[in-house]
Amino acid sequence: MRLISGLMLLLALVAGGQSLAHAQMADTAADLAAIAQVREALVAADNAGDATAFAAQFAEDGALLPSNEPAAMGRAAVEAHLQQQHAAMAPTLAVTSREANVAGDIGYDTGSYTLTLTPKAGGDPISADGKYIVTLGRQADGSWKIRNLIYNENAPVAMPAAMP
Repeated sequence: MRLISGLMLLLALVAGGQSLAHAQMADTAADLAAIAQVREALVAADNAGDATAFAAQFAEDGALLPSNEPAAMGRAAVEAHLQQQHAAMAPTLAVTSREANVAGDIGYDTGSYTLTLTPKAGGDPISADGKYIVTLGRQADGSWKIRNLIYNENAPVAMPAAMP
Protein backbone atom coordinates (compact mmCIF):
# COMPACT_ATOMS: atom_id res chain seq x y z
CA MET A 1 0.00 0.00 0.00
CA ARG A 2 2.84 2.39 0.83
CA LEU A 3 4.47 1.57 -2.51
CA ILE A 4 1.23 2.45 -4.29
CA SER A 5 1.07 5.74 -2.36
CA GLY A 6 4.63 6.55 -3.41
CA LEU A 7 3.85 5.71 -7.03
CA MET A 8 0.70 7.84 -6.97
CA LEU A 9 2.72 10.77 -5.65
CA LEU A 10 5.33 10.28 -8.34
CA LEU A 11 2.66 10.22 -11.04
CA ALA A 12 1.10 13.42 -9.65
CA LEU A 13 4.47 15.17 -9.69
CA VAL A 14 5.27 14.03 -13.22
CA ALA A 15 1.83 15.17 -14.38
CA GLY A 16 2.75 18.70 -13.37
CA GLY A 17 0.87 19.23 -10.11
CA GLN A 18 2.84 22.34 -9.11
CA SER A 19 1.01 22.97 -5.83
CA LEU A 20 1.42 19.33 -4.85
CA ALA A 21 5.08 19.43 -5.80
CA HIS A 22 5.64 22.55 -3.69
CA ALA A 23 3.84 21.04 -0.70
CA GLN A 24 5.74 17.77 -1.09
CA MET A 25 9.11 19.59 -1.13
CA ALA A 26 8.25 21.34 2.15
CA ASP A 27 7.15 18.05 3.70
CA THR A 28 10.22 16.27 2.35
CA ALA A 29 12.55 18.88 3.87
CA ALA A 30 10.96 18.37 7.29
CA ASP A 31 11.10 14.59 6.89
CA LEU A 32 14.77 14.68 5.86
CA ALA A 33 15.55 16.83 8.90
CA ALA A 34 13.76 14.29 11.11
CA ILE A 35 15.73 11.44 9.50
CA ALA A 36 18.97 13.36 10.13
CA GLN A 37 17.94 13.66 13.79
CA VAL A 38 17.46 9.87 13.97
CA ARG A 39 20.97 9.41 12.50
CA GLU A 40 22.49 11.89 14.97
CA ALA A 41 20.70 10.32 17.95
CA LEU A 42 21.88 6.86 16.89
CA VAL A 43 25.52 7.97 16.66
CA ALA A 44 25.34 9.87 19.97
CA ALA A 45 23.80 6.85 21.72
CA ASP A 46 26.44 4.48 20.35
CA ASN A 47 29.29 6.80 21.33
CA ALA A 48 27.80 7.13 24.83
CA GLY A 49 27.52 3.35 25.15
CA ASP A 50 23.75 3.74 25.64
CA ALA A 51 22.15 0.63 24.13
CA THR A 52 18.66 1.67 25.26
CA ALA A 53 18.85 5.05 23.49
CA PHE A 54 20.34 3.35 20.42
CA ALA A 55 17.52 0.82 20.26
CA ALA A 56 14.92 3.56 20.81
CA GLN A 57 15.69 4.80 17.28
CA PHE A 58 14.29 1.52 15.88
CA ALA A 59 10.69 0.60 15.17
CA GLU A 60 9.44 -2.06 17.58
CA ASP A 61 9.98 -4.69 14.88
CA GLY A 62 13.04 -3.05 13.31
CA ALA A 63 16.15 -5.03 12.42
CA LEU A 64 19.88 -4.49 12.90
CA LEU A 65 21.81 -6.41 10.22
CA PRO A 66 25.49 -6.25 11.20
CA SER A 67 28.38 -7.43 9.11
CA ASN A 68 29.40 -11.08 9.70
CA GLU A 69 26.84 -11.61 12.49
CA PRO A 70 23.26 -12.82 12.78
CA ALA A 71 20.51 -10.22 12.49
CA ALA A 72 19.06 -8.68 15.64
CA MET A 73 15.31 -8.74 14.95
CA GLY A 74 13.17 -6.37 17.02
CA ARG A 75 14.00 -3.43 19.27
CA ALA A 76 14.69 -5.67 22.29
CA ALA A 77 17.17 -7.79 20.30
CA VAL A 78 18.89 -4.65 18.98
CA GLU A 79 19.29 -3.39 22.54
CA ALA A 80 20.65 -6.76 23.75
CA HIS A 81 23.12 -6.85 20.85
CA LEU A 82 24.44 -3.38 21.71
CA GLN A 83 24.59 -4.12 25.44
CA GLN A 84 26.79 -7.13 24.72
CA GLN A 85 29.02 -5.10 22.41
CA HIS A 86 29.27 -2.15 24.81
CA ALA A 87 30.14 -4.46 27.70
CA ALA A 88 33.40 -5.38 25.97
CA MET A 89 34.21 -2.35 23.82
CA ALA A 90 33.92 1.43 23.96
CA PRO A 91 32.89 2.69 20.51
CA THR A 92 33.79 5.88 18.70
CA LEU A 93 31.53 6.16 15.67
CA ALA A 94 31.43 8.83 12.96
CA VAL A 95 28.89 8.73 10.14
CA THR A 96 28.74 10.63 6.86
CA SER A 97 25.42 10.54 5.05
CA ARG A 98 25.79 10.35 1.27
CA GLU A 99 22.13 10.40 0.33
CA ALA A 100 18.77 10.44 2.07
CA ASN A 101 15.32 10.55 0.57
CA VAL A 102 11.66 10.08 1.35
CA ALA A 103 8.73 8.64 -0.59
CA GLY A 104 5.52 8.84 1.40
CA ASP A 105 5.96 6.95 4.66
CA ILE A 106 9.24 5.30 3.64
CA GLY A 107 12.66 6.89 3.90
CA TYR A 108 16.24 5.84 3.49
CA ASP A 109 19.69 7.09 4.39
CA THR A 110 22.93 5.72 2.99
CA GLY A 111 26.54 6.66 3.56
CA SER A 112 29.81 5.70 5.17
CA TYR A 113 31.18 5.33 8.66
CA THR A 114 34.37 5.01 10.63
CA LEU A 115 34.40 3.09 13.87
CA THR A 116 37.03 2.59 16.53
CA LEU A 117 36.37 -0.03 19.21
CA THR A 118 38.55 0.24 22.31
CA PRO A 119 38.62 -2.93 24.42
CA LYS A 120 37.53 -2.14 27.97
CA ALA A 121 39.83 -4.87 29.30
CA GLY A 122 42.81 -3.17 27.65
CA GLY A 123 44.55 -3.79 24.40
CA ASP A 124 44.84 -2.11 21.06
CA PRO A 125 41.84 -0.33 19.57
CA ILE A 126 40.23 -1.86 16.50
CA SER A 127 39.41 0.45 13.62
CA ALA A 128 37.05 -0.12 10.73
CA ASP A 129 35.44 1.86 7.97
CA GLY A 130 32.50 0.85 5.86
CA LYS A 131 29.16 1.72 4.37
CA TYR A 132 25.56 1.55 5.56
CA ILE A 133 21.99 1.80 4.41
CA VAL A 134 19.06 2.51 6.68
CA THR A 135 15.40 2.19 5.78
CA LEU A 136 12.99 4.12 7.95
CA GLY A 137 9.24 4.20 8.37
CA ARG A 138 6.98 7.02 9.45
CA GLN A 139 5.21 6.01 12.66
CA ALA A 140 1.57 6.69 13.54
CA ASP A 141 2.68 9.74 15.59
CA GLY A 142 4.55 11.18 12.57
CA SER A 143 8.03 10.34 13.90
CA TRP A 144 10.55 8.32 11.91
CA LYS A 145 11.99 5.03 13.19
CA ILE A 146 14.54 2.64 11.71
CA ARG A 147 13.04 -0.40 10.00
CA ASN A 148 16.36 -1.87 8.84
CA LEU A 149 19.98 -0.90 9.42
CA ILE A 150 22.59 -2.83 7.49
CA TYR A 151 26.29 -2.08 7.53
CA ASN A 152 29.49 -3.76 6.48
CA GLU A 153 33.17 -2.99 6.47
CA ASN A 154 35.22 -2.10 3.41
CA ALA A 155 37.92 -4.60 4.46
CA PRO A 156 38.11 -7.51 6.93
CA VAL A 157 38.57 -6.45 10.53
CA ALA A 158 40.70 -8.55 12.88
CA MET A 159 38.71 -8.84 16.10
CA PRO A 160 40.32 -10.06 19.33
CA ALA A 161 39.51 -13.63 20.34
CA ALA A 162 37.84 -12.42 23.57
CA MET A 163 35.25 -10.29 21.74
CA PRO A 164 31.76 -11.49 22.76
